Amino acid sequence: MGLERSNRLSTVIVVPWYEEADFAELVRLASDEPRLPTDFESWKRAATAATERLLAKGHAIQLITLRAADYTAWLEQTGRSNSRQARLRFLMAEAAKAGGDVAILRGKAEQSQDASRSY
Repeated sequence: MGLERSNRLSTVIVVPWYEEADFAELVRLASDEPRLPTDFESWKRAATAATERLLAKGHAIQLITLRAADYTAWLEQTGRSNSRQARLRFLMAEAAKAGGDVAILRGKAEQSQDASRSY
């Protein structure tokens, strides 16, 4: 579930990152993601490994910490329902706040189960 932010110099893959305090609530909100580990330590190991694979392939990454309260407030503000697509749009919005143009990552990274489903 990475996103791609491009400029003339580089492409950055935006990776969602979770804090342990928010993890249980985020898992509950992402109940339609059956491959998401249900405990923080398993998720962190898988997310770290996936991020390291992206780095090893030469990708630049940006970690965006997502908070459950911010996401649910965003849902309410935008009138959206909780869904995988809404979570991607929220990640996109959070990455845009950090600067640069953001687009949903296409191609190999989107197809890569280990890179996108571990988050």
